[in-house]
Amino acid sequence: EASARMTDWMWRRAMQIHQQKQDGKIEYVDLGSGTGAAARLICRPDPKVSCTCLNLCENQNEENTNANKKEGIASQVDVCKGSYMELPEEWTAKFDGCFSQDAFVHAFSKHIAFSEALRVTKG
Repeated sequence: EASARMTDWMWRRAMQIHQQKQDGKIEYVDLGSGTGAAARLICRPDPKVSCTCLNLCENQNEENTNANKKEGIASQVDVCKGSYMELPEEWTAKFDGCFSQDAFVHAFSKHIAFSEALRVTKG
């Protein structure tokens, strides 16, 4: 419950500063997404929102993928294995926003983690 409230609070704040695109679509990345609960909370009510979930743990990624299929939002959520410490170059300036609820606490270098998040966010 507390996690859902925090996700909702963070998303509402992000939408207050987000520049709305003409088509209304929003593509964001969740760095260190775990089982993808935040992505489902955010994507479920709005089909114009899509998320790329990035996470290291294969078991959590599988759980995330299965839950998205079960809830009918698999087309909105892409689950990828990887580290937020070294994001793909082709992701540069790809996303409208970046989300990470608590994963950066575990980052070896906060500077690198935030630099990568900024790099992949349109600006």
